[in-house]
Amino acid sequence: FYTAKQYFTQRAVITAKMLEVMQANFNKPQDDLMLEITGLQLREVDLPDDFDDEIANTQEQMQEVEVGKAERQEQIIIKEAAIEVAMQKVEEIIKGAKGQAARVQIQNEATIKQLMLVQQRQAEANAAILQQFANDTLPFDRLFKVMEIRALDDHAPDKLTVSL
Repeated sequence: FYTAKQYFTQRAVITAKMLEVMQANFNKPQDDLMLEITGLQLREVDLPDDFDDEIANTQEQMQEVEVGKAERQEQIIIKEAAIEVAMQKVEEIIKGAKGQAARVQIQNEATIKQLMLVQQRQAEANAAILQQFANDTLPFDRLFKVMEIRALDDHAPDKLTVSL
């Protein structure tokens, strides 16, 4: 026996089983009973209106579930695409930041190299100047006095204030 639900959802299975049972019952050569059943069809059933309405309601709800699943899948695809776009944007920003960092690093290294070179030459020049006063009894005092005189000579007289 089959349930009402099976009758509506598995008609082909039920038809095949009924055909098999009928052929077994009508094909008995020992009783001189030999029939060949070529087909069997289950007819539509006229059901009460409430039952028909409930079947229609169930089918409608099943369709709504399928529509909901399709809409959810669509939203998943949309969100996954948005995530992919955001990931690409992040990668782009990271690459830009790395490029900017590399540029700053190169500029810093060049600035440091230039400053080191200037300081090295300044130190060499100062050593050469100090060498000129190495034989004086007070070489630093003599150096500072020469620097003071040089500073006074290099400035414009109209912009010079001197306290003596």
